[in-house]
Amino acid sequence: MPNPNVTAAMSNEMPSNVSEIAPAITRSGWFVCKNILAAAISGSTVTIKAAGTYSLSGTADNGRIIVDSDDETPVRLLFNNVTIKCTNSAPLFIKDSKKTLIYLEKGTSNSLIDGTAYSDTSGEPNAALFSNSDLIIYGEGSLNVTGNYNDGISTDDG
Repeated sequence: MPNPNVTAAMSNEMPSNVSEIAPAITRSGWFVCKNILAAAISGSTVTIKAAGTYSLSGTADNGRIIVDSDDETPVRLLFNNVTIKCTNSAPLFIKDSKKTLIYLEKGTSNSLIDGTAYSDTSGEPNAALFSNSDLIIYGEGSLNVTGNYNDGISTDDG
């Protein structure tokens, strides 16, 4: 089966429409980023290292997004019909961020699905969407979270 088709783009401003972000660098079969310094890719795991706005769309059958930014400004994730499944961990792990905002594009259906067993059982993450920082989910789309291992959504901070 070919690599999943999840794409992401990065910008420092919140766009009024996802199509306003023009990704320039393809770094993986399922992630696209304008700023090569903003994300690190290892296999099917994308680690966002800088604050900014990232647009995600498509499907990853075994992928992960890890937010690990020490910037003082927020990380914004724009979900535009994205499905991320991860068989052995959290598909979205917000390890470190001043604040993370997940915006659900109007009329979109988005999903995060984890597996029944995690490869790292040290305690974090323990949910399909796990956050160590302030987390805000908003917008007029839907987010379906399936927690097969433990919880669907869990956070250690507000």
